Amino acid sequence: MTARTLFILALILICLHAPGRAGSGEYPHHPVNFSFFYPISTNQDPDVSTTFRLNLIYGDIGAVRGVDINGIVGRVRRGVVGLQASGIYSQIEGEFRGVAVSGAANYVESDAAGVQLAGLVNFVRADFTGAQFANLFNYVEGEVVGAQATALFNLNDGDVRYFQYSSIANAVAGNFTGAQTAIGVNYVNENLVGGQLALANFAKSMTGVQIGVGNAAGSAKGIQAGFINIANQLDGIPIGVINHVRDGGGADWVTYASNLAAVSTGVRTSYRRFYSFFAIGVGDLQDERNGTAFLSWHYGYGIPVATRYKVGFDLGFVHIMPQSSTDPAVNTKAHFAIQGRAIVEVAFSERFKLFGGGGVSQRYSAYSSDNTSSTDPLVVLGISAY
Repeated sequence: MTARTLFILALILICLHAPGRAGSGEYPHHPVNFSFFYPISTNQDPDVSTTFRLNLIYGDIGAVRGVDINGIVGRVRRGVVGLQASGIYSQIEGEFRGVAVSGAANYVESDAAGVQLAGLVNFVRADFTGAQFANLFNYVEGEVVGAQATALFNLNDGDVRYFQYSSIANAVAGNFTGAQTAIGVNYVNENLVGGQLALANFAKSMTGVQIGVGNAAGSAKGIQAGFINIANQLDGIPIGVINHVRDGGGADWVTYASNLAAVSTGVRTSYRRFYSFFAIGVGDLQDERNGTAFLSWHYGYGIPVATRYKVGFDLGFVHIMPQSSTDPAVNTKAHFAIQGRAIVEVAFSERFKLFGGGGVSQRYSAYSSDNTSSTDPLVVLGISAY
């Protein structure tokens, strides 16, 4: 006897002795039930309970407390406690506790607890506790405590704790506590406590961390890390290329020159003392190639040292797109540079500032393991206008 068989038998025994409203006390009890296509079955009346049901095509019974096996479609009017397996569709019009496996869909009208696995859909009209797995989507109208995983969507009308994974989207109409992970979108209509990881993350309020290409929250406490971070109020740290905080944040247009790129222009966003430069540039002064283009991002921290003066320290990444050339000695591959800068800024007015400084630029010849690199001093001078 294999370990899997022992586990299933133990689960059945536990379910048979578990208390619950899906028991046989509410209906006449038939220990064993067979059905071909109801009412072609051993029960002419659906208002009976059973310990073991074997249904070939379609079965209709009051309650199951034990094992329920359905070749195609199984209907239970009151509830199931135990193990249920259905070829296509299972409909439980009461409570469910145990393990349910269906080729297409599991449907429960009342509370459910345990494990649900479906080839397409798990649908619970009340609260769910346990784990759900489906290829299309999991949908729960009430509260979820446990884990949901699907290839497409997890949709929930109530609060959710503790974990959700989806290839496309997780959407929660209430509060969420725990971790939401998706390739596409995470959405919490009320309060998020925990973390979100996806291409795009949204929450009405957030305490924890959001990591994605785009992150948005009404009020946020913690960390937003992504290409674009947006919050009405933020008590924490935004780490991104563009960080927009409505209350207490700032944005200005910057144009500057350096001894790497002749001229660069872009946007600087800031919140408290953290700032981010995102700019495009042209003109490679080191290789004397005017047609080379640059895409750069620098993230740093600024310290006020006087009424009009500020010193900032940042690290940056510069993507270099060289001008084309027929000369085999010229590097025409896309490559990059890593930079560290110290910037002094002087504010002549609230809307006009002058900044300049220097640092180190480590330039690499290619995005490959066999690249070469060179270290050069860096000089920067620019203006900021809002």
